Amino acid sequence: PVSWTSDLLIGIAEHLAAEGVASWNPSGLYTAGQTGIYIAVMPPGPADGSGDRVVVLTDYDPNGGTTGGDTSPRLQVRCRGVRNDPLSVLAIKDAVRAALEGLDAVVFGEVTVSAINHVSGTPMGIDGNNRHGRSDNYEILARRSSALLPE
Repeated sequence: PVSWTSDLLIGIAEHLAAEGVASWNPSGLYTAGQTGIYIAVMPPGPADGSGDRVVVLTDYDPNGGTTGGDTSPRLQVRCRGVRNDPLSVLAIKDAVRAALEGLDAVVFGEVTVSAINHVSGTPMGIDGNNRHGRSDNYEILARRSSALLPE
């Protein structure tokens, strides 16, 4: 079933794919040369078919959420680069930021987004396969409709 949060995350994944940042396939299957987009879960790759380069989108709400009206959920974007190349993850995160920062007046399914702004970012270190990771956080200003506050 599709939800408000699903619309938001899938919409962002589709936007990143349309901007050429990474590939979006809801099945989660990608070729070795692709940078795959995943929702909420970092795949181990590449034995599982995910490859080394990935972007993982996860929502969180530091404000406790709202049932309707204006809301400001956060988006964590985790990126992983290729083995033994600390610069590859930086290229991915820079492309994500260029595609998202300042994005406004877009509609993803049932979600109307009025702004996306970068909040913070940090290196995540190196995993067991010598792939560098990075996490960046974005604030999203959006509208959530409800029975009391229709869109």
